[in-house]
Amino acid sequence: IQGVLVYSFSAFKLAPRQAEDLVADASSVTDEDVNPDSDSSEVPDMDNGNSGQYISTIKDIQKGTKNDGDKVFIKQVTIISKINTSSGTDGNLYSFYVSDGTSGDFSGLYIYKMPSTDTLAKGDIVTIKGQAAFYGKQWEIKSANGFVMLKKNSSGGTVPDAITITKFPVDDKIKGSLIKITAAKVKAVANKYGSVELENGLFISTTFAGKDAFSTLKVGDSVDVTGIYDIAFGNPTIMPLEKADVVTK
Repeated sequence: IQGVLVYSFSAFKLAPRQAEDLVADASSVTDEDVNPDSDSSEVPDMDNGNSGQYISTIKDIQKGTKNDGDKVFIKQVTIISKINTSSGTDGNLYSFYVSDGTSGDFSGLYIYKMPSTDTLAKGDIVTIKGQAAFYGKQWEIKSANGFVMLKKNSSGGTVPDAITITKFPVDDKIKGSLIKITAAKVKAVANKYGSVELENGLFISTTFAGKDAFSTLKVGDSVDVTGIYDIAFGNPTIMPLEKADVVTK
């Protein structure tokens, strides 16, 4: 960047004289990084190639090395949940969880209401750009004005096995990962949102399974539960993908 140094409103500012005075280094990102199986004509807009400076990983975001509001660009991550679809002003918006292909510490992340022209499903490998956001003790990626992409690269990605959890509270490092808990006792029946509270401090959420999925659970029931762990609305939460992921013993 080059321009005229001025002092305005109690601050020094650098004022470029023309567009050519501001040049971003895009050497670290290529068309193949976005979709290695496509030619350049199929690659969506990448801000004229300037997304390279925002390349990040799930670990970067979950470990808090990014700030709330930072632009991020993550490549080749796998969808590990069902896809929740909502309507936006310009089409459908998609929410789901992704994994870097491993399980455990800092390996999963929530993607919130991102637009895409692709048909998406669990197991798809995708590339995402947007902004990191910290909401209710939960890290996520969401759309940013002028900086947004959700692109399917391929199908057949590996969904990591669920981690069996025996100690509570669950370590924050596990947020965004598939977990399994066994012989958990129901503390309170489903609330108006369908969530069920367990004695171990977790809440069973209906985010993916449907609002009435666990309405028949009773206080004192012993259940095995498999789902994605995260902090949702400030509460430690396990999100089964299907009703069958909660088994009453």
